[in-house]
Amino acid sequence: MTLKLPTIDVHILTFNEQDILPYTLRHYATFARRIVVHDSFSTDNTRAICSHFGALVKDWDTGGKLNDPMAAELKNNCWKGTDAQWVICVDADELVYFPSGVEFTLHNYMLDQVAVVKPWGFELFSETFPTTNGQIYDEVKMGASDDKWYAKPALFSPVHVQEIGYG
Repeated sequence: MTLKLPTIDVHILTFNEQDILPYTLRHYATFARRIVVHDSFSTDNTRAICSHFGALVKDWDTGGKLNDPMAAELKNNCWKGTDAQWVICVDADELVYFPSGVEFTLHNYMLDQVAVVKPWGFELFSETFPTTNGQIYDEVKMGASDDKWYAKPALFSPVHVQEIGYG
């Protein structure tokens, strides 16, 4: 049976993410219908990289400071009004990866009417920063489970969710 890829919108928060952003956008471009980058007025090449990958950039003003409450508020609301079957809200260094494949995984979540997915989180690490034009997880093979920072509900179905509570 051939499974159809559901519609997926990805929202990524950025500020001066030129080093990691190509990997992030390359990853999500393999399955996302739309990628929206919420940028806090980066001063590096973040916007040019987004343009190269066809990501829509929206300004997000944090006053040049890390502001977790503002980030939570943005993630709680940026997706509203979408007609996508699934939404992913992440920071630029977070990849939602589907070891069994996107189509298979989301198809089964849809059959089970799953509303919010809390993935297993892993911190990748390497002696050197990746330099390939491929996927970061093809080059960086070391990592450790991280349930504190990276196991958060980054994937949800707006079909079943009216509000999300990032915090």
